[in-house]
Amino acid sequence: MAPGKILIFAACILAAFSASCASAQSLPDMLDYVYNNDPRIRAQEERLAIIDEGRAQAKAESLPQVNFTAGLEENRIDNSSLFDASGGVREQAFDFQTRGVGLTGSLEVFSGFRNLNNRRRAASLSEASQAELNLVTQTVLRDAAAAYFDLLRDRKVHHVRLENVEVLMLENRRAEEERELGVATLTDVAQTQSRLARAQSLLAQAKANLESSRAEYVKQVGKPPEVIAPLDAPIAIPDRLEDVLSIAREVEPRIVMARHREKAARYRVRMAYAAFSPTIDLGVSYQLADNPSFFVQDSDSLIYGARLSVPVLTGGLNRSKLREAKATLRAARQEVLFEERRVESDIAKAWARVAAARVSRDSAEKELQAAQTALVGVREEHALGLRTTLDILNAEQEKLNAEAFLAENERESNVAAFSLLAYIGALLPSTMEGRPSYTGFAGVEEH
Repeated sequence: MAPGKILIFAACILAAFSASCASAQSLPDMLDYVYNNDPRIRAQEERLAIIDEGRAQAKAESLPQVNFTAGLEENRIDNSSLFDASGGVREQAFDFQTRGVGLTGSLEVFSGFRNLNNRRRAASLSEASQAELNLVTQTVLRDAAAAYFDLLRDRKVHHVRLENVEVLMLENRRAEEERELGVATLTDVAQTQSRLARAQSLLAQAKANLESSRAEYVKQVGKPPEVIAPLDAPIAIPDRLEDVLSIAREVEPRIVMARHREKAARYRVRMAYAAFSPTIDLGVSYQLADNPSFFVQDSDSLIYGARLSVPVLTGGLNRSKLREAKATLRAARQEVLFEERRVESDIAKAWARVAAARVSRDSAEKELQAAQTALVGVREEHALGLRTTLDILNAEQEKLNAEAFLAENERESNVAAFSLLAYIGALLPSTMEGRPSYTGFAGVEEH
């Protein structure tokens, strides 16, 4: 798939995702807040800024270097002469000031293309760091979304458990009243009490899970949860696994990062070869001095020229660095192969999870509808004396389990879809609602 088509395809996926979330503004708002305030993303941006300074430094090494010097020195010279005119020792003292300014400049005009490859290597490392920033961003946003969906699930389960306790309390009260009237037995009352005790235990567990989800939400998002709403429609994903894999091979941050590091290692090998090459430097120096020595009153000198340096003997240092660079390159190539395999495996697993979760969610919806219908029928039959209290309790329990099962499967479906979108770059800030990504070093480098 061509890169242009990949970008268009990713934009279409994002548009579908935005449309499906249009009625649930809190999710995009939460992700926007996380992207703009999460310390992990800010820290990674600073690391990228550090790497980008390497590009500026590599570029500076290939530019002319000019230094200005100025000095003021106080000189005192004491001389003792053993043979003077009178045959004794004569001592003399001289005091004078030396003042001077100087300007020196140098330019490396040839070094076996070491500077050129150093700039390219720095640019590749910067691109790798940008991919790492994208990876951190996707991970942070995915984890924040997971915390969001966990909170939705646990709020729903807690509401269901609370409602069930209230219903069972009414059932227990009604069973006791019917027992007093002789309609119900002690067994009916004991059954409702048993179910009520279990429901209260499940409510306590649901409350603990809800508090845990709230704490995780604060950890991932950075602020307490506000009003959150479920999605009105499933999150849009590509129709075919092949499309996801095609996009991921081009934009998945782990693959992109490994490829740029492999490119940086290749340039490092070229730099190691450059160490065997002669270097040519141009230099110029201008010095102006007043009283540079006792015998000279003033000095004005201009020196310029070229210098050729050829490595003859380095004790095996250059060859060792070359072997090291080649080994680094071989390792980097293997890392690219491994990351490609790992990403394809992760995507295949995520795709399978999405498919399974959506089938389970559809089944849970049908199960809930059937359980609701069954509960209505059992209540009507109980009023006619055709069903027992235990039948009502069982029907209510089935409806409760179906609601909890649906909440869990909705969470699994949404989290799996979000994870899948992260692999194709749909959660990157550069594609989310037009927010710009980190630009970093503004210089233009050749590649």
